[in-house]
Amino acid sequence: MNSAVDTSASATANCDDFESDFNPIHLATLSTPPRRLTPGAALLLLQQIRIVFERYVTGDPLRSNLNGNADAALKQMQRVCSPWLIRLLDRSSEWEENEETEQVVGVLSDLMAQLCGRTATAKVIRTWRFKSTELVIQEPSFSEADIGFQTWGAGVLLAQLIDEGAVNVKDKVVLELGSGTGVTGLLCAKAGAKLTILTDYHPAVLENAKENIVRNQLSSEAQVHALDWRWVASSSPTAVTSEDQFPHPPRSFELIIAADCIFEAEHAKLVPMVVDRYLSLTPKSEFIVVLPLRERWKVEFADFESNMLQRFRLEEKKHLNREEDPNMDYIMLIYRR
Repeated sequence: MNSAVDTSASATANCDDFESDFNPIHLATLSTPPRRLTPGAALLLLQQIRIVFERYVTGDPLRSNLNGNADAALKQMQRVCSPWLIRLLDRSSEWEENEETEQVVGVLSDLMAQLCGRTATAKVIRTWRFKSTELVIQEPSFSEADIGFQTWGAGVLLAQLIDEGAVNVKDKVVLELGSGTGVTGLLCAKAGAKLTILTDYHPAVLENAKENIVRNQLSSEAQVHALDWRWVASSSPTAVTSEDQFPHPPRSFELIIAADCIFEAEHAKLVPMVVDRYLSLTPKSEFIVVLPLRERWKVEFADFESNMLQRFRLEEKKHLNREEDPNMDYIMLIYRR
């Protein structure tokens, strides 16, 4: 009995210890936008996050696992740290390539993979089952593909809406922005789209999407092309090499889709520009986007909506939820010209 009392007391103390150790990190991520960080400063903060993660989530079982403390610590670190880590990843692409930057990206990759529940080196093949069909999707390692390594909830939710007919893609030419693993775009292909173009910017993400097209026997219905939104912003939607050139002319898509595409201030400006360039001028052409309502990106979401309304009209705004993710709220926005 004494042992049980001591265990309970330790669990309470451990919970308090976690809050004490984690609060400075929470404050640092709130007050330090990644765009202001040097690689050295980023590395120091990443190391602090890793120490707390190892201490309370993967460390001493007595410290981390009593009364579900490890799960609670993991969920809080996912909620607070994951959005900040994604923004830091975007920022890291602007740093000079050197040994310090490589070290930062290595630590960042490990943390993102651990917070998402799998190692940074392992590829995963998952079967996503929908009401009318299923998709076999390979998710590459985070170290290979940055944030495109995972199938995110907003993409699955949009795929479900397409599968159920709430979003009609039949006989349409569809452009997907930020396709990642390709679940949503491939569901379009299965649901009767005339042609679906999956796009992203990272070479490993693009290669993985191509493999998923073949894996699901959709080579006639879907294609993959590089499309970096910054190309459009610079009025030159062409990469340095001709093989990466986006081959589709402006105003050529009657449906553009995207999911979870706004997690930087820059994206709030770039996505409306890309949609404006490629959405057809026909009256029924639509841009449909599903976004998770994260408090951390509230300002970016508001900027995105404002920028969209300067170019398009909002046709529909609908709040959504996923049964598999009851703690996250989503919103679907439908725009037309």
